[in-house]
This record gives sequence, structure tokens and C-alpha cells, in this order.
Amino acid sequence: MEGGINQHFMRLECDVQGRTGANEFIPMTLADGKIPPGLVVDSNSAYAAVLFADWGYKLDVSRILPDDPGCISEAVSKAVGEYDMVIVSAGSAKGLRDHSAGIFENLGKMLFRYVRMKPGRPAMAANIGGTPVICSPGFPMSCAVTLWSLVYPLLKTMSREHVECRDAGYISEAIGSREILKTGLLTNHSSPAGVMEWLRVKCAEIEGRKFCWRFSSGASVLWALAEADGIVTLPEETLECPKGTGVSVRLVRHVDFSKRLLFQGSDDPAVGLLVPIMREFGYDFVIRAVGSMGGLAALGRGEAHLAAAHLLDTSDGTYNTSYIARFAAGRDWRRRLIFRREQGIITAQSNPKGIRGFADLASGDIMFENRQPGAGTRVLFDYMLREKGIESSDVLGYDRISITHLEAANKVASGVADATLGIKAAADALGLHFIPIATEPYELVFSEGFFGHPAAGALIEAIESDEWRETVVRMGGYELP
Repeated sequence: MEGGINQHFMRLECDVQGRTGANEFIPMTLADGKIPPGLVVDSNSAYAAVLFADWGYKLDVSRILPDDPGCISEAVSKAVGEYDMVIVSAGSAKGLRDHSAGIFENLGKMLFRYVRMKPGRPAMAANIGGTPVICSPGFPMSCAVTLWSLVYPLLKTMSREHVECRDAGYISEAIGSREILKTGLLTNHSSPAGVMEWLRVKCAEIEGRKFCWRFSSGASVLWALAEADGIVTLPEETLECPKGTGVSVRLVRHVDFSKRLLFQGSDDPAVGLLVPIMREFGYDFVIRAVGSMGGLAALGRGEAHLAAAHLLDTSDGTYNTSYIARFAAGRDWRRRLIFRREQGIITAQSNPKGIRGFADLASGDIMFENRQPGAGTRVLFDYMLREKGIESSDVLGYDRISITHLEAANKVASGVADATLGIKAAADALGLHFIPIATEPYELVFSEGFFGHPAAGALIEAIESDEWRETVVRMGGYELP
């Protein structure tokens, strides 16, 4: 391109700070689906390579460099003489093994360090020998935002191409969005002051009303970017966004709302197994784990097509009936038992602290991982404590909250907690010890308009399929009707 750049760039993958000082990045080609503890797969380079190809630029990816400032400095010095732009991944924080800032200052002129955006705040850039060198943070989402917001417009400018600044149009170009959806937030959201925030969101439509909600996972989690329907950017002056606040979603995929069902309710990994089956049928099944009461409340507000509950009525020992009557308020909701499941106390493998029952959880040396208020498992736990005459204040960790069974079980598996109350399937999945407490019914609850939805029949077919039923039985701890 005459007068521009030769569209030839290099990405340097530098290791991030590790707890042991070891270099923990490994190439994706060596991961083979199994990642040893303490190591991190280099997904950023793979994502950047695909992104640059979509943009029409060439990106060379170097070998992974060790946490050695001399080695990194030598590589950067060589690269700035060969490439139009150099991107260094990670090393942007303030740890002892985060060397990028020091290298930039030694080799050239630091242009900026830290940006008022979230994620991606630690991004930095320098002019080294007349070549722009950008350091993108190591967390995948932070890296993506840095590439979209800083690298892409710089590439266009260096190529003497037009950069669409009106309404930040370059962002749509960078992320590959061809459609903007005007919608409202499903939940309240607080944005940090003076910071441009990038939200990954999912969308749904119920009775003609479209809304979106943000994924709550942090910048280190890549799956939320893969699952997101689009990106919402909140400007620096944004602070509080009450539920219903209008936002513009830059869609990164086409969403056929007529084929999408929104489930809100009790968490269970067996429900998650319905998602790929629904996709095989040509439909979409979106899950928000908000607890049993949260699901019924969402159904009552017209914010879900269906919910799920396993709520114990402590007055008579029945499940769900009184709660459904309360939230339905006379509306014609239907319910369906899809399985019974075992609930119990989950401890580390071989139960090293000798936990036998709820009394042991109040001994003072057992760290418990609880579930959120309104979750059916939390209702069961509170009931069992009352039955045993145990005060919640006597349970160490009672106020600690995990949203899903697997999240709580993972806290036990990693040693962050000694015990939690959860389903047998979660304990079995992680090889943990399980003390059975109760078998409870898990029911789907359908709104009045559910069976008129185009995807309703597909969901019922998925629930009745041999594929789903056989997989659930193999998970352990389930009884199917």
C-alpha cells in the first residue's frame, strides 16, 4: 500500500507472573485437552491471529518467551527493526516478574501506562525506535479489549484508512458486528466511575420485549466471550444503570429470538446437558442460574419462558406447590417433574476432617461454602440447621456464596472450603466425598405462553430423549420418572 504500511506485524508472547516463578504459558498445540496445574494455555495468540486475519492484516506469532527481562528486551529490540508494530502479551501488571514497563522505558519512550477502561486497564504503549509497541494484558478478555480498542484503530491509521469515530463505529468494525440491537438491561448494573466498561451480554425476547444481561465472569474467563451475543460499551460518565436502562448491543452473531428459550431457575448440571441437544434440533436454550425463588420470580415478571424449582415447604414437607401458587398469583402455570436428585454434604476426598453431619459444621473449625439466598439448596440447609437446633452464626462461612453446585464443589476440591451442601452429581464429577441427606424433586415450571413458543416442543423432545436420560443417569445421584 503506497504511503502506508506493509501490513506485516509481530506478536511477542511473554510469560506472565507465576506463583512459583516458573514460566507457565504453554502453546495450545501442546495442551491436548489436559492442562497441568499451574500452567496456562496461550489462547491469546490464537485469538489475535484469527482477529488480524479477519481485519486483513498479517500477524507473525513468536515462540513463547521466558520470564527473563534480558530475553524479552532482546526480542523486542529485534522485532522493532523488522515489523511495523509489535505487540507484547502480558507482563503489564506490577509484580516482580512483570517486566514489560521496565523494558519499554529502557528501550524507548513510554507513551502511556494504564487506560481508563475495564477490562484492559493495564494496557500500555511505547515508541521504540520509531515503531509502536503495545503491551496487552494477559487475561483473555483484557487482551481482546486492547486489540479492539487500541490496536485496531492504530492499524487503520497507520494504513491511512478511515477510522469511524462517530459513535465509536470502529468498535463495531473491530469486533465484527454488523447489527446493533436496542434493548434494556435485565438487571441493575453499577459501572466504575471514570472508566469505559465493556460488557459481554446475552439477549432474549419474551412476549415482544427484548432485554439483555451481562456475564458476571471476570476478564480471565474466555468462555463468556464465546457465548456472548454481543458487546455493550458504557461510557466513562456512566455510573448506575437501573434495571431497564436502554443500551445498544453490538451483536457479534445473528440471534433468532423465535428459536431461543430463556430458562431461569435452580442450577443443575443435568439441565445444562439440554443445551447441545437443543442446538442439534436447531433451537437455542439459554440458562441463567438464579436459584429456585429467583426463577419463579422471573417467571412471574415475564422474564423467563420457564423456570425450575426444588423448594421445600417446611410447614408440611411438600415441594414447590406453595411457592408456585405464590408467584403465579392465579396464572395458569404448568409443572413437570424431570427427576429426583440426591442432596448431601460434600467434603474433600476421604473426608479428612471426619464430618458426619450438620453438628460437625458448627464445630468452629470447618469452613463451609453456602449458596445464595433463594436457592433451593440454601432453603434446605437452613431447614436442616433449624431441625438440629443450630444457629447459622455458628457455621463458619455461612455467608460465603457460590451460585452453582459445581462452583461450590470446586471450592471444596481446591481446599478453599471444607464442606458444602450440594448434589451427588457435583461430588462425583470432582471425586469428592458425599454424605446423603435428602432426595428431592426437581421440577420445571412453565409460563402460560410457553407451549405456544416454536421451541417448546423441541425442549420436551430433548427431555424425553434417550440421549439426555442416559447421560443423566450416568452422572449419578438422579432418579428419572
